Amino acid sequence: MYIIGRISTFPLTATGDINTYAVFAETIRRLLGPSGRACVILPTGIATDATCQRFFADLNEQHALASLFDFENRGHLFTDLHTKTKFCLITVSRERVAESQFAFFCQLIRHLSDPLRRFTLAPQDLELLNPNTRTCPIFRTRADAELTRKIYQRVPVLMREGGSIPIVNDFKKILRADSLLLGLALPDDNAHSPNEKFDLDCFAKGQLMAAHLWQELSKT
Repeated sequence: MYIIGRISTFPLTATGDINTYAVFAETIRRLLGPSGRACVILPTGIATDATCQRFFADLNEQHALASLFDFENRGHLFTDLHTKTKFCLITVSRERVAESQFAFFCQLIRHLSDPLRRFTLAPQDLELLNPNTRTCPIFRTRADAELTRKIYQRVPVLMREGGSIPIVNDFKKILRADSLLLGLALPDDNAHSPNEKFDLDCFAKGQLMAAHLWQELSKT
């Protein structure tokens, strides 16, 4: 690994904590002919891990990602691997691809034909959704992906601000369900402070957001 990190043969994957699967992916891509494609089985981290972000960002910039289908081994597709092992079928193309096919959290092969799981994203969508890390966003359903894309097309990239809501932990323990927290306030609203406020414009946009949310959830 030290030697790989010292040479310039793998500029996109020989960074950070080097893993041979990432170097293998970069090698496969280089071997493609002018109209070639390659479909390989790799850990899903090739698209989601920080150490592979330069590789995935380059795939997106070059319109080279044809599809990425993520699996959890709960269906025992690989009997010698742990059931929580995540892997993917990733297809890269030398020719430019207009849109990429995705599916996540699949457990069986037939899940790939489920229209509720499978969705498409264009390169500009991927850049829109993760402009900072340039890694692959993960969505359980097509509705999740479409709703998030609509939100990001209308609002700027959000920054992490504010505090925690302790009662959420009680909801998890008692109801055994996760909570979805959607912030509508602005940084200058002075929450729990003197002159606390909440703009009516944010309230109106929150109502529209809730309507879109329930509409998309009804499709799942």
